[in-house]
Amino acid sequence: MQDWFDANKKLILILSGVTILVLCIMAVLTANKSKNVWGTNLTNAIFIPVQSLFTRSTSGIASIGENFANSKLLTQQNLELEKKVADLTNKNIELESYKVENDRLRNLLDVKSSTKEYKTVAAEIIAKDIGNWYSIITIDKGTDKGIALNQPVISPKGLVGHVTDVGKDWAKITTILNSGTSVGGEIIRTQDIAMLEGDAVLQSQGLCKMTYISKNSTAMSGDEIKTNGLGGIYPKGLLIGTIKNISTDANTISQVAVVVPSVDFEKLSEVLVILK
Repeated sequence: MQDWFDANKKLILILSGVTILVLCIMAVLTANKSKNVWGTNLTNAIFIPVQSLFTRSTSGIASIGENFANSKLLTQQNLELEKKVADLTNKNIELESYKVENDRLRNLLDVKSSTKEYKTVAAEIIAKDIGNWYSIITIDKGTDKGIALNQPVISPKGLVGHVTDVGKDWAKITTILNSGTSVGGEIIRTQDIAMLEGDAVLQSQGLCKMTYISKNSTAMSGDEIKTNGLGGIYPKGLLIGTIKNISTDANTISQVAVVVPSVDFEKLSEVLVILK
């Protein structure tokens, strides 16, 4: 606003001088009553345009001042609104985090309920062998919680693998993606018995395979697979995954299927170890 006054300083001085001059003329003409009519006309002719110009100028100055004040107020209000939006966004993220946590814990409780015939221990994953595509994971529970070798490990989604190494407060789990793993499986719809195996090539895609499926089996894409209870490690009825595609094995007369595990090993964070 100070810049406006500096830029229009000359105009303001001129207007002020003209105003003073007109006031002097009015005083002289008023003293001479005989020329009152002529003087009044002359005064109006000179003074009214000047007065109008002066009024517009001062109104403009007042308007600039008012706009400046309004702009400052709006800026402050915008800052306050931005802060409120940021606070609400943070609270929303926090609430969403709580919801995810509650859902995860509820899923674990549901699994514990569905496997109540087994004694289980919940454990958190503290390390994943990413270099081997999650074929081995490490949990934060060990022998101090009753965990031992060859105990099966599950999640709310299904079968994870089994314990292959254990310490006092940690254990390593070899997952069903590992190329050295095999699990007795059953195709739920057709009741065909076959062997689920890890595969070095499919492992990098988060997949495994099912071999020795009968050539007469009507198994197809989308069929679900569960454990059949054979082999001495995994109890019967644990969900393993879904058939992605199936074809005839070139080396045998049986069929082989590519299987998508029901567990997302990349996002897996907690598991249940079945004690036995």
